Amino acid sequence: MSTEIHEPGDGQAVVGAEEVQAPPTGVGFVSSRPIDLADLRSVRRELCRVYRDARSGRLGTADASRLTFMLHTIGRLLESELFEARLRDLERRASHAIP
Repeated sequence: MSTEIHEPGDGQAVVGAEEVQAPPTGVGFVSSRPIDLADLRSVRRELCRVYRDARSGRLGTADASRLTFMLHTIGRLLESELFEARLRDLERRASHAIP
């Protein structure tokens, strides 16, 4: 066990009197599996995965924040696309209903 104090950014963190290696920045961006982000449900699943990884320490909070922002943006785009399709459908139906 060590009670050494480490400087910010040196990749080390002291938890109590036990030294642990902090995950390096960028680790969370490497993935060996394809990520399906085709619908809101899959984006929500990935957001939950990022949250769990951050809570467990497998992903740094800065990386988790970046990924969450990107996933949130993708979710908003998918939502807008869905609303546009619904609006187009309603407009098409309305134009055919006019005598």
